[in-house]
Amino acid sequence: MRSRPIQSPRRSLRSFFRVSAAIVPLALAVSCSDTSSPTPPIVADGDPPEPTFPTISEVIEEMTGAATRFPEIVKMVNLTTTYGTLQTHMGRDLYAVKISDNVSQEEDEPAFLMVAAHHGNEIGTPVVALDAIARLTDGYGNDFTISQLVNEHEIWIVPVWNVDGYPETRKNLQPTGNVDLNRNYPFLWNSDCSGSTSTGSGNYKGPTPGSEPETQTMMAFSEDQRFTKVLDLHSSGRVVVFGYRCSPHRLSSYLEDEAVALSEASSYGGEARAPSAEGEHYHWQLGRFSNYAFLTEIGNTQSPAYSEAVAEAARVWPGTVWMLQRPIPVWGHVRDATSGDPLSVEISYVENPFTQGEQNTSEPRFGRYHAFLPPGGHTLRFSHAGHVTQEIPVTVTSGGTRVEVALVRGGG
Repeated sequence: MRSRPIQSPRRSLRSFFRVSAAIVPLALAVSCSDTSSPTPPIVADGDPPEPTFPTISEVIEEMTGAATRFPEIVKMVNLTTTYGTLQTHMGRDLYAVKISDNVSQEEDEPAFLMVAAHHGNEIGTPVVALDAIARLTDGYGNDFTISQLVNEHEIWIVPVWNVDGYPETRKNLQPTGNVDLNRNYPFLWNSDCSGSTSTGSGNYKGPTPGSEPETQTMMAFSEDQRFTKVLDLHSSGRVVVFGYRCSPHRLSSYLEDEAVALSEASSYGGEARAPSAEGEHYHWQLGRFSNYAFLTEIGNTQSPAYSEAVAEAARVWPGTVWMLQRPIPVWGHVRDATSGDPLSVEISYVENPFTQGEQNTSEPRFGRYHAFLPPGGHTLRFSHAGHVTQEIPVTVTSGGTRVEVALVRGGG
């Protein structure tokens, strides 16, 4: 974390969007569950051309360009090679940008993930992600709030996750049956509300949990980074999606309240709902890490004009800022009481025990942990092999509570 931001030359990523005479996809009101591809309209002769949506190559060029222009705060990462996972079925790698003040270092800071286009035909979502990159880089050193966010977080942004399907296809391009990547995650994959087992369905969840290379890469990426907060972008509906669909969650009311607040901050009027299925990406994040994970359905159409996507990006940006700034209810570090070494321990909530196989563990690099809980009194249980289990009472307040934990050796 820097004491003050660096100064860098400013050039907006938005200036790199290609302008051509290509036609713009028709604005058609559909939801995220729609399986169709964007449909182009007829453009009258003489109409001025709009900027077009970037191709996947241009998306990667913009990400690389950000890292080139702002090397002290932006790093381009090939996730496929970093984690040794398989390429997509079309032989592509998956990329992310990391934005942070000491970007080449792994710092003891909360990690935030924004990921777009698990469904490749939701073409407005990458514009929101690229806009976030532009605002963070352009604003760093010029805007106090943005500088503070970059200095105090490790921010990861992936504009397109379904690189094979983008921009035309909802599912990936699995040769034996295209898979809905947002139904392929292991957590709740077998629930009554999971995706379809039919390869012809737009919601086909894949032959096995986590079968797809894209899913495996996200899992490896997340296990490494241990994201504190996750914002998964889809379209459409202008609504924030929270919790599970069929399976109960002990903190569902809290998650709903937080989703309403995120929706309000995103100019969506507090609209929030349960998801349309289970086995989704943000479900896996919530179940595996007990983090602050939500899905936002942007816009009122899955196939906007480019200008509409740009306007939507500006509309939802305050929600991203709000989510980054939202205090973590309980956080701290878990260390060995004798050596001071960080420990990766199991954390459970005594009054609200997990019921669906959820997990919460402190991350191994620094022993950093989080607990997203509603205001009031709670008891956290910290358990680790070879150490005495501790139960610590905490009071959650609006500003968040820091609790440092030192586990004594002994016990079972």
